[in-house]
Amino acid sequence: MSQLNSTRAFAAAIIGLATLSACSNAHTAKSVDTDETSESFMTDSIHVNDTLVMGGCNATAKISGLYPTGDDCLSDSVRKWIADRLRYGLSETGTPLFELHDGVYDNGDSLIRLECDLLLADAQQDFSSFIADSISVSYEYDFRFSPAYTTDSILTYSFGSYVYLGGAHGGATGCGQTFARSTGDMLDSGNMFLPDSLPTLLSMVKNGLWNQYFKD
Repeated sequence: MSQLNSTRAFAAAIIGLATLSACSNAHTAKSVDTDETSESFMTDSIHVNDTLVMGGCNATAKISGLYPTGDDCLSDSVRKWIADRLRYGLSETGTPLFELHDGVYDNGDSLIRLECDLLLADAQQDFSSFIADSISVSYEYDFRFSPAYTTDSILTYSFGSYVYLGGAHGGATGCGQTFARSTGDMLDSGNMFLPDSLPTLLSMVKNGLWNQYFKD
């Protein structure tokens, strides 16, 4: 990928991201293609929804998204990234819920089932002490992931989470990651651009955002 094309691709990915705004398990195969010139990216639509009720306490865990199914370096890299996002689902602890290795993210259904079980197990520990003190509380975990933008050279994935552990409100976070389609490498300013190309990138992003959101 040339330096200028890299700049344009990354700028397009950023602009693309700016436009985002009981127990069950299901999945549906889908082919994602957000650019007329890009190759399709095969995914499986998966979700799990489970609830824990203990005394006056309850917790709900919902995880859904488009999980890569391809047998290639790009799909494997995206799967690993999704798993890494999920294992830090309880970000307030800073401790991962599980170890990251090939077997844990090979299958999307198994991965989100594992995540769901670990989230509810953590809630169960909290509820045990709450019940002893006659405290009632509701927990909610909601994680979603999907492709946000793709061309013939890059693929950008988004991940969003909402965690409510009682109190006035929960916490919502979101992040994205762009991958090189040819290698599966995760791209950032450190490995994608030469230092003297950054002003060009910033100018393109500013112009793109201005034309899309502010220009009459």
